[in-house]
Amino acid sequence: MDYYFSDDNAEEFDNHQNDPDDDYFPEIIDDRPEQNYTILKEAEIKQRQEDDITEISNVLSVNRNAASILLCHYRWIVSEVLDNWFANEEEVRKSVGLPKVWILPFFIL
Repeated sequence: MDYYFSDDNAEEFDNHQNDPDDDYFPEIIDDRPEQNYTILKEAEIKQRQEDDITEISNVLSVNRNAASILLCHYRWIVSEVLDNWFANEEEVRKSVGLPKVWILPFFIL
């Protein structure tokens, strides 16, 4: 069976096409709060990274390379590095591949 469309039915089809009663999709209302973003320049990103490396290095008494490794592992979230480090330094060292710290006893004469 073949179906054909003629111009005779075009007006009737158009009227049904634009019928407001046929709107089956409700208007979508976005209740999420608008998020603000700041676009940083490359120099600003590098400066923030350097500041974070310095902070981790100073607080944890590790070298800058170790601080960079820790920050990369914890997605550059300083608080995550510090929280995990102070919760279990040995486990953090093991998970990121930093060597174990050996504390040698010494005597004061």
